[in-house]
Amino acid sequence: MQKGNTKTYHFNPADYDESGRRLTDGNPLRDLVKDFERDFHESMLTNLKKVLGTVEDFDCDFDYAHSTEYASCMYANRQTMNLLAKSNNAEPFMTYGMELYHGSVFNPSKDSALNKNYDKWSETVLVYGIDSAFLTEFDEYGYPVIDVDAGIYPLTLLIDNAMSDSEIRLASSLTDDGIMIYVPEQICVMETKPDNVVADLTHTPNGEWIYGHHTFCVPESLSVRIRAMAKRQGRELLFHKMPVGLAWCYKREIRDVSLRHFPLTIGELEIMWSILNPQIVRDARDRLFAI
Repeated sequence: MQKGNTKTYHFNPADYDESGRRLTDGNPLRDLVKDFERDFHESMLTNLKKVLGTVEDFDCDFDYAHSTEYASCMYANRQTMNLLAKSNNAEPFMTYGMELYHGSVFNPSKDSALNKNYDKWSETVLVYGIDSAFLTEFDEYGYPVIDVDAGIYPLTLLIDNAMSDSEIRLASSLTDDGIMIYVPEQICVMETKPDNVVADLTHTPNGEWIYGHHTFCVPESLSVRIRAMAKRQGRELLFHKMPVGLAWCYKREIRDVSLRHFPLTIGELEIMWSILNPQIVRDARDRLFAI
């Protein structure tokens, strides 16, 4: 199998403060990673030009090269990944990057299951990937437009603790040992599924890709009412818009809001089942039927 391309970059962690900002100019480490992504792509184009040998041939094959040689994975150790998270203003309950359990090899059929199990039961929210520097188009809901034809996907975050604090390694769609890396939409699939079935990942307004298990999704009209209920209790509950008239918030946040006396229709009761205490739902349903 053809091996994918990798390139290792270096930076000085001492140049950055605890929030992941460079001491000299305040630029976040996240921006440096974007610079590395752009350099990676340019390097791949330069290598192709050398292989083809002539400018004419290079220009002829530019579209093909442009579509296949973007970084799809970022490797770093835990400390560097934590610094990246801080530089991206990540929520304190988020953990950036999936752990590698087999040295430098990421096995999507095994490691993804281990990470997903950890993610589901952990108190933190695992961030599987962040937006690529080349994801520059967004729809009306703030979701990036994935350019499948060009091969531009979110940057999957993988933790390799064999690396030093000063190293960041980028890789294209194949690892350096020829093992295929799935894009974030597929990365946390645990069981065998058809090829057209992808994992349930949600895109945050901060450019992160998280497992949908941590989110609570409702029709946008219902989210407005729930937010008003939370505000009356002195809590600010933030909902994020999704396509087709939906909105979501973090489950961990809505669980702090009391919905015991919240007026619900039968349809809304079905939606709220996953977040409310089942007994509360049954009591509310009995009240509705008693009317």
